[in-house]
Amino acid sequence: MTRSRRGRAPLARPRPRLTAELLRTPVRHAASVLVLAFIDVLVEKRHRLPYGADGLHDFRVALRRLRSWRRALRPWLPDAGRERPGRALASLADASNDARDAEVGLEWLESQRGLPPQSHREVGRLVRRLRRERRIDSRGFNARVARELDPVVAALRRQLMARADFSLQPSDENPAMRGVHAALIRAHASELGAALARVRSVDDEVFAHRARIVGKRLRYLIEAMTGNRKAKQLLARMRRLQDALGELHDATVLGAHLETLDPVLAARARARTEAAFSRVRRNWLGARGRELCSALVALGGGATQQHAVL
Repeated sequence: MTRSRRGRAPLARPRPRLTAELLRTPVRHAASVLVLAFIDVLVEKRHRLPYGADGLHDFRVALRRLRSWRRALRPWLPDAGRERPGRALASLADASNDARDAEVGLEWLESQRGLPPQSHREVGRLVRRLRRERRIDSRGFNARVARELDPVVAALRRQLMARADFSLQPSDENPAMRGVHAALIRAHASELGAALARVRSVDDEVFAHRARIVGKRLRYLIEAMTGNRKAKQLLARMRRLQDALGELHDATVLGAHLETLDPVLAARARARTEAAFSRVRRNWLGARGRELCSALVALGGGATQQHAVL
């Protein structure tokens, strides 16, 4: 067996899943194993970046999952105080936003039909500009990833391996992963409920965006579970919630940009935003939102007793 430079067996690097065995192990060990696995996925997805929007999407998702799990498990990770690699990951995530926003804007603009001549010409100008910006942003982001990702990944792996806790006996200071994961689900579900409760009108995009972010983090936690029918059902509902909140966010961002450019496009953008909010309000706010979050909290409560995994 290959040994580390400290004479210890290296951490196994499974797919980023909570196995039944991993759930029984102390959280410090499980956290390092999981984050190493998410790092491996990110490195794999970087090779898809040259393949346009799909490659960018896959890389962004892998980066979000890694950052989300590191954030959730930060109290249990070695060298958590040394956050230079964490800041570098956050910077890369921010740098990918421009190319993604250009892609989303193009998709909507290119779908517009039946515009008056002036608006049609404005769409043409915007499409040409966004295509140019997308090319520039994508090339710049790909070059930045090629330049910066390897050192960040190496630093993260050194952190995780340097002081990894290989004890397989849970203790008060290092409890089993099962209970920690369940508590994380409950905490995120409560946070999601609080954010959704503050979304009352189309103008509450800040709170809607907060719910979207918390919902993504919660969804990543639930994705680690399987063999649990309730978890699968809730995960499907979470994906639909994310779609609705994502459409509202994209409509709001693009609408703000179009407001001063062309009255017809601005009116269509406002209608899109109102329709997106109506979908959120109808399906995810009020009693329906509270019921969803209660079910998610209950899922976290039951996870401490019976926790099936992928």
